[in-house]
Amino acid sequence: MNVSYSTVQDGINVACKRAGVTQADRGCHGFRHAYVRERMDQLMTSEQKQI
Repeated sequence: MNVSYSTVQDGINVACKRAGVTQADRGCHGFRHAYVRERMDQLMTSEQKQI
């Protein structure tokens, strides 16, 4: 099934508003940053985090 980006973004925006999450209509892009931050925290040593 083909779904446009705007359809997904609109759905995320509606869900965030209903949940009371402020995300400034960013849609899917915010998920990338959240994933990267979490993954870096898992993989980096404490020395690397201090840098």
